[in-house]
Amino acid sequence: MLETGYSAPMSHRAAAALLRARRAEIVAGVVRQVAAGDRAAMRLASKHGLPVEPAPNLLAARMAVSIERTRATVATLLAEGGLGVAPPRRAPPGPLRPRAAGNESGGGRL
Repeated sequence: MLETGYSAPMSHRAAAALLRARRAEIVAGVVRQVAAGDRAAMRLASKHGLPVEPAPNLLAARMAVSIERTRATVATLLAEGGLGVAPPRRAPPGPLRPRAAGNESGGGRL
């Protein structure tokens, strides 16, 4: 039995009924927290299948921070010489294979 803070203990059935009665309040509270950007509330909502997402402006702010971190990391790597920037390598040209009679796939490089 669960304790309610009162003198009488609460049965599991009564606790489940109370939870069902307050479910809408709980979901509304989680939705508010998600909209405010609370990541723990987002995990809770995701875990229980609530269709909630953070506000678009919050997502845009997170993306801007992520882009700035990425730019700073790339700039640091370039400054330290840890990131080589070279043109893409191409395979050296080779002789073409002659096309065999009846071969629909065509020729290609060896």
